[in-house]
Amino acid sequence: MGDRRIVAPRWICPALALPGQAFDLVVEGRISADARVCLTRGGDEVPVAVESAEPVTGMGAYAGPLTRLRCRPESWPTVGQRLWDLEIIMGNRREVAPNSVCLLAEQPQEITLAHTSDLHLLLAQDGRLAERRGVARALVDAINALKPDLVLNTGDLISRYGVNQARLSDAQIRWQARQARRIFSALEAPMFVIPGNHDLAFEASRAACAEEMGLPWGRDTDDYCFDLGPTRFIALDGRQYCDEITGNKLAPERSEAQKAWLRDALRSSPSESMRVVLTHYDYAGDIGPILAEEGCDLLLIGHTNAPPEGEAPWIDGHLSGTLALRVWRIGDGRAIPGQELTYAQLGVASPFDEALLAE
Repeated sequence: MGDRRIVAPRWICPALALPGQAFDLVVEGRISADARVCLTRGGDEVPVAVESAEPVTGMGAYAGPLTRLRCRPESWPTVGQRLWDLEIIMGNRREVAPNSVCLLAEQPQEITLAHTSDLHLLLAQDGRLAERRGVARALVDAINALKPDLVLNTGDLISRYGVNQARLSDAQIRWQARQARRIFSALEAPMFVIPGNHDLAFEASRAACAEEMGLPWGRDTDDYCFDLGPTRFIALDGRQYCDEITGNKLAPERSEAQKAWLRDALRSSPSESMRVVLTHYDYAGDIGPILAEEGCDLLLIGHTNAPPEGEAPWIDGHLSGTLALRVWRIGDGRAIPGQELTYAQLGVASPFDEALLAE
C-alpha cells in the first residue's frame, strides 16, 4: 500500500469481536472508496464490511493523517474462537496485519489465559551471548497445546544488554524484534503484550519495535483495556528508557497521565467484573497504592524475583525470571492458578553467532 500501514489492530494488541460486533481499523494516510477489507487464515477468507471511515489525529509517533474505519465481519465461528490476519486492499496494493483480529462465537463465562514474561531472546550465559529462539518456539508450542482463550505477555521479549551488562548493538536489538514477530506468529490464541524495561530502552529498540510490533496511535504510551466475559483486562505500559551511553535507567516512575488513566480504567470497570492488571513491574512503588485504593483482583507482572513493595490485597500473579508460563482460570468471581512451565523445561539457549544477524 505504498506509504500506508495498518496502525491498529496489531499482533501485540489484537481486536476481539463477538457475533455482530464491529472493530476499528486505523491506517496511515487517507483511504480511497475502493478499499476492500477481509480476514484470512490458512486459505479461508471472511469478508469485512466497512461501515464508516473518518480522519483521526494520532499522537506520539503518528503525527501525520490517519483514517479510522469501522469494520464488521460478515461471519463468525459457530464454536470457540479463531485468530485471523487482517488485510486491506486498494487496487494492486495490499497491507496485512497478521494475528490481529480474533472472532469469538460467544461471550465466555470463564476465561483461560496463559501468562508469560521475560523471554529475553538474547541473554548472557556462562560468560558469552546466547540466543533463545528454540526456547521461544517451544513456548509457542506449549501455549498452543494448552489452547487458552488469551495470552498475556508482560514484556521483555528482547534484551538491551548482554555479557557484563554491555549494551547490545543496534543490529542485535533489531534481530531480536524481528525474531519475536516471526516466532509468535505461530500462536493460535490472541496475545496482548506490554513493553518491559528492555523492549524500548534505546532509540534502536524503539525503531525496531515500531517496525516489527507497531506503536500505539491514540496515546503516547501503550496503555489499553478491554472487557471480555467476566473480566476487565487493564494493560499498563511498562517501558523504561535508558541512557544511550551508560545504559542507566531513566525515570522509573510512571507518568501522571498514566496513573490517572489507570485509576479511570479501574473505576469505570463494570461492578461485577474481575479486574486483571498486567504490567512489567511496579518499579517505583507508585502503582501498588492505586491498585489497593481502586481495587484489583489479579496483578500479572514479571521483571524480578522480588515481589512488589507494600500491601497486596490482590492475587499476586508474579512470574520470576525462571518461570516462563502460568495458566489462570477466571470465572465465578475467582482467579485460580494452574499449570506452570519454567524456561529450563522448554529447552536451552544456543551460542549466538553474529552471522545470524542476516536472518
